[in-house]
Amino acid sequence: MKLQIHARRRYLAVAIAAVTAAANQAWAADSCARFKWDVGLEHSLFLGPALEAQGAASVNDSPWLNVGTLYDLKLRPQEGVNFVHAPGKKMIADGAYAGVARFRVEQGGHYRISLGVPFWIDVVDGSELIPTADFGGSPGCDTPHKIVEYVLPPGRELVLQVSAGVVGDVKLSITRVAAAP
Repeated sequence: MKLQIHARRRYLAVAIAAVTAAANQAWAADSCARFKWDVGLEHSLFLGPALEAQGAASVNDSPWLNVGTLYDLKLRPQEGVNFVHAPGKKMIADGAYAGVARFRVEQGGHYRISLGVPFWIDVVDGSELIPTADFGGSPGCDTPHKIVEYVLPPGRELVLQVSAGVVGDVKLSITRVAAAP
């Protein structure tokens, strides 16, 4: 009798765990579907492997990022980062992380920079900030969590500044939007 009760309890515990896991996956999938655009490309990138890159303290030492690739950008304490342009948002100071990287787009147009966790991002062309075209996020989703759209010029060296984060790394990607939103 005791074995039957123990077996039933274990069965119930496993069943409850399976239902809970399924509910959590459904909730995460639903929360990732709450973006105002189709983010299927970005979501599929975030479900794959990420290349590791080291966010730099200055643009001269910064890595080159490719469009259409997921990166795990390792960051550094923000107070040691020399930004090309002051970030567009007042930065938290204590314990924040930041870094810079470079990229280039061959075709001008709408691009998205997607992040797996909350950070502030700026794109700099020369010494000027490129204004955001749009942005969106989805609480509860980290594949991706936040997306910022920019209209980017072709063939120019652009600087990506990541700042005001509370963790030491961020998954990110740069993707081209097929058609203007």
